[in-house]
Amino acid sequence: WDLTSSSLYTASGAHHINPLSGTENITCDNAYCTYSRPACGGEAFDEHVTGPATFRDEKGMAGLGAALLKGPPGGCKTGTTNRHWDDDQGTLNAASFLISDDEDNEAMQFAGGLNGGLHVAADVAPLVEAGKMPLEGLTAEAWFTLEELTSGSNTAGLVSAIHDAKSCGFAMGYTHSVTLTTLYARVGTRTPNTLGAPQFTTATSFNAKLDNFDWNHMVMSFDGTSLSLYLNGQIILGPLSTGSGVREIAYTDQFGVSCGMPLVIGKWQVEHGGALKQVRIMKRGVSAA
Repeated sequence: WDLTSSSLYTASGAHHINPLSGTENITCDNAYCTYSRPACGGEAFDEHVTGPATFRDEKGMAGLGAALLKGPPGGCKTGTTNRHWDDDQGTLNAASFLISDDEDNEAMQFAGGLNGGLHVAADVAPLVEAGKMPLEGLTAEAWFTLEELTSGSNTAGLVSAIHDAKSCGFAMGYTHSVTLTTLYARVGTRTPNTLGAPQFTTATSFNAKLDNFDWNHMVMSFDGTSLSLYLNGQIILGPLSTGSGVREIAYTDQFGVSCGMPLVIGKWQVEHGGALKQVRIMKRGVSAA
């Protein structure tokens, strides 16, 4: 996903949308895609509307799906601002979160109270069934800046498809305090063709505080036997063994039931506070070379 203005518009290519809940709706025309849902309690208008709302997956139909801006965390905007976006003064849209530098390089601004992340899939199970999710190997990467301190021990996410309680899936993120930035990569794995309980491997790198507003490139890589974490082209942790023998990423629990986790850009336990300009997920591990 390139989080730029050109990726918002359908004229540059079709937007593949994953299924939404029964109360949510997306319509796409020859300009862009618009998201709507019924109003929450306390909202003054009949429905919440976002448009343009989706960033195209650059791999098209072969990819994981467009990344959708739904609005504030939890879906309701009551209490997040004193102005309703979906009134006669305008509609919330993903373009309003885009920023650019002097050379017109674009990125998307994430702000926890206003932007609950970009939602790719409500549940990755259909993507796993279709063979689109990483299984035997994984690389996740993101270009990002940090602009807000995280609260407590909650991990802000750059990209995640994880169920922390069931040890399923994977995620990449950080905590950011006044003195320390801690980077995290986590993957849940099991032996292939078994129904054993998944187990997490977590790479945790304690770093001097990364400077706010500086661009950084973070990569996590799982190659079937180990997990590594990279920052700005250098390995900072790993390879860490993920267990005995070759393993694969687990998306089901020990009973074979889907763990039921979403795929989200800009959120793990809490929302990212800063900018993101490019996010990629690949089905193989990589090295710094």
